[in-house]
Amino acid sequence: MNTILLGVTWDHTRGYSPLVATAKTYMELHPGIEIVWERRSFRSFGEEPLAPFADKYDLVVFDHPFTGDAAAQGLLLPLDEHLPADFMADQRAQSVGHSCASYAHQGRQVGLAIDAAVQLAAWRNDLMSAGGHAVPRTWDEVVTLGEQTGRVRVPLAPMGAMGTFFSLCAGLGEPAAQASNGFVSRETGTRALQMLAQLFRISGPDSLQLGVVSLLTRLATTNELLYAPCQYGYNNFAREGFALNRLSFGPIPQFDLKHQGGANLGGAGIGIFAASNHRGAALEFLQWLLSETVQRTLYTHSGGQPGHRRAWLDDVNNQITHGYFRDTLAEHDSAYCRPTFPGFPQFQSAGGILLHAFLGREKSAAEVLDELDSLYEAAPPSHLNFAVKR
Repeated sequence: MNTILLGVTWDHTRGYSPLVATAKTYMELHPGIEIVWERRSFRSFGEEPLAPFADKYDLVVFDHPFTGDAAAQGLLLPLDEHLPADFMADQRAQSVGHSCASYAHQGRQVGLAIDAAVQLAAWRNDLMSAGGHAVPRTWDEVVTLGEQTGRVRVPLAPMGAMGTFFSLCAGLGEPAAQASNGFVSRETGTRALQMLAQLFRISGPDSLQLGVVSLLTRLATTNELLYAPCQYGYNNFAREGFALNRLSFGPIPQFDLKHQGGANLGGAGIGIFAASNHRGAALEFLQWLLSETVQRTLYTHSGGQPGHRRAWLDDVNNQITHGYFRDTLAEHDSAYCRPTFPGFPQFQSAGGILLHAFLGREKSAAEVLDELDSLYEAAPPSHLNFAVKR
């Protein structure tokens, strides 16, 4: 009788296709194991809790802000207690930026990085060159390009707005939620909100419902847009043949060219639900799936955006993505990592709604910052210790 491992991931080529391809190979090499992957929406991946999935699935691909909730509720297996020490050491040493550490809570590794991402700028080289436009390096240059062309967009659906706000604060030299008092200072928070309002002005009202994949698809399949300054990078769009037109990716703009980095870290982790009846089989599969060899070859070649650093430095992977991995690795290494304390996903969702109220002129900057402080102060006391060790 076959052992069936049921997993749930997010619905995009980057999140689904490499898992199907690797599962097929693993099943051929391990008769008696069957692996089935199901999909949930990107919104569900970013905003819905993991608890409703715990009794049905063995494996889960999840967003790192849910790490604290999952650990506090005992939903996920502490992998460091069940996987070999040398394997865990390799995962930590070969992390892309702080991806691996973002799935740890209070010393327990409840997930491992299967996918690494950060907010990047994306643009159409052909259209930028044809119009004589330089790729913006500063946020002021982004606003100017948008005013001149009307062809710049920022995805400002609530979670996208919150992610951009995080990047703006970090770019100003004060990453949010890393001070001992309050969420972010009034000076930094106000400047970040002012720039967010300028980005909304050049993007237009439709941007409030615009998500990352929809924006990149529009940029790659039509000639309506030239440039998008701040959204998660998708190496798929840098490959020939994925979409009608290939996209280029690079660092998000900065307020001050002397200070680089601070883009919001994304990516995806993989974990095993503690309620799984097939822990042994799941652990063996996970160790194979996250190995350097599989991550560097089959996983990436099947459309994935791997979590293992050596896959990002691989010549073949950079050839098929026109240098996407090697050229953006520095941005991943200098990225801002969001908190992972229990309750942070709810804080993040509420924050996105507040930013929409600000952009819609229903609330002032001062009101939004006051409410963000109140929400942050109401979080569990452990939130002050969330920061990833650098």
